[in-house]
Amino acid sequence: MKKNFIIIIIILLSYEYAITGIVQFPNNRIPEKPLIDFRGEIMHVAVAVSNASFKDNPSRMGYDLEDPPGFLETLTAYERTSDKRYYLLKTITGKWGWMKSDDILISTVCLKSDNKTNPVFLKVLIPNNLNYKSRIENEIIFFKEPGNKYNKTGFINTFKILYVFKKTTGDDGKDYYFIGDSPTWDYDSPDKSLYGWIDRGKCILWDNQVAVYYDKETLRKKKRKTVPIFQKQEDLAYYLNYGYRKNVIGEEQNNYWSQIPPQTRFPVIDIRGTMLKIAWIKDFQNKQICFTGWCSKKNINGVNQFNFYCLIRRYKLDALIGLMAIINDLTKSGLNKIDKIINKACSQSTGYPIYKDEKVSDYLQRVFHFPADNLSKSIRKTPHEINNLFLTNKQYRTDFIKNIRKKYKLLHYVQENKIADISWNDTTKKWIPKKQPKEKEWFFINSNGQEFCWLPFEYLP
Repeated sequence: MKKNFIIIIIILLSYEYAITGIVQFPNNRIPEKPLIDFRGEIMHVAVAVSNASFKDNPSRMGYDLEDPPGFLETLTAYERTSDKRYYLLKTITGKWGWMKSDDILISTVCLKSDNKTNPVFLKVLIPNNLNYKSRIENEIIFFKEPGNKYNKTGFINTFKILYVFKKTTGDDGKDYYFIGDSPTWDYDSPDKSLYGWIDRGKCILWDNQVAVYYDKETLRKKKRKTVPIFQKQEDLAYYLNYGYRKNVIGEEQNNYWSQIPPQTRFPVIDIRGTMLKIAWIKDFQNKQICFTGWCSKKNINGVNQFNFYCLIRRYKLDALIGLMAIINDLTKSGLNKIDKIINKACSQSTGYPIYKDEKVSDYLQRVFHFPADNLSKSIRKTPHEINNLFLTNKQYRTDFIKNIRKKYKLLHYVQENKIADISWNDTTKKWIPKKQPKEKEWFFINSNGQEFCWLPFEYLP
C-alpha cells in the first residue's frame, strides 16, 4: 500500500512538472557556461518572429512557457540539441526556455553567398515597383513573420543595400529573407540594424562586392555619347549589333561631375562578357529610382563607359593600409626574407594568417573579398615564390616594389579623404603627386553608424 502511494505521488509530481512548464536542463543541471560562436565569442541570438514559442523542453510537444520573448529580443544560448533544431536560451531577466532554430537568428553575422571562390556577405537591393495604378512605389513593406498576412513592422525606402541573415519559405509559399542594414547586429540594440522579413521577389540579390559608375573622363573628352540602360539583355545586344535603341529604361546625364556622392554607384548583379546587369539608380524628383537594367562596358566603338569599384568597410580598409605599410617599410631594409615579411604583415594587420602555399592574391580575396582577377599579377604568387623572384629577377623586384608603393600611396589618400594623380620618381624611388592633392569625400555612413567606401579597381593591391 505504501509503495503504491509513493508511485502515485511520483506520477502526480511528474504530471505537475509537465503542466507547469518547468524547464528541462541537460543532465538535470543548469549549464554554467554559454555556447561560443565561430568567432570565439559568447553566442547571442535574436528572436526573428513575433509568435515564437518558448518551451520547457526541446520538442513539438513541449509546454509553452508564459510571457515568451518578443520580436528582436536578444537571448544567450547555453545548449543545443544534436540536430541543432532547438536551443536552450536565457533572457536578460534570467528566464530559461527552449526555442526552435527556425524562430531565431543564431548568428550576429549575416549569411554569405554561395560563391565558393569568393563568398562575400549576402546582400539585397530594394528596387522600385509599379503599383496597381502604374505609379512608382518608393518603399517596400517588411513583416514580423515570413508571410504577407502577418503584422507589418515598417517600410524600407529604395535604394538601400541590405544584408540577409536568414532565408525561409512563408506560409504563402513565397521565399522570404530576414534583413538588416549592416552585416552584423549588436546584441545590446538589435533594433538599430535589423528590420524583419521581406518578399524575395521584391528585392534584387547582390552576391558580390562589385559596382560601376560612368567613366566621366571619356564623356568629357567626347570619345563617347551618354550610356543607355536597357530593360533586357537582348535589347542591349540588338543595340550593340545594329545601333537600334529599344526598351531604354534610363540614360546617363550629359554632365562631367568632378566628384560624385560617395554612396552613388551601380551594383553589378551579373556579368555576361562585355554586358553588365546593374541596379541602376536615378535621382527623380529628389527620390532615388532603382531598377535592374543592362548596359555595356564599352560602346560600339570600343570606348570605355564605366569604372569599376569594390565595396569595403572602413575598418577593413584601415587593415589593408596597415598591411601595405608593413610590406612597404620592410622592403626598404633589404632583399632577404620577403616571404617572412609578407607572412608577418598579414597576421599583424588583419589577425588572419596566410595559409601555407596560399597565393597573396587569394589571401586578399579571402580576407577582403576583392576579385582576384583584378589584383596585380605580381602578387598572384605564394610568399615563397615572391621571395625567390625577389632574389633572382631584378625586373620583378622593381615592379613589385613600385606596385606596393603606388597602391599604398593611393590608399593613404583615400584614408585622408583626398585624391591625386601620382607619378614615379626614379631618383627618390617614390610616387609623388603631379599637383596638390584635392579634397574628396570617399566614405559614407549607414544608419548603424558604420563607414563604407567604394574603392576603385585601380587602387586594389
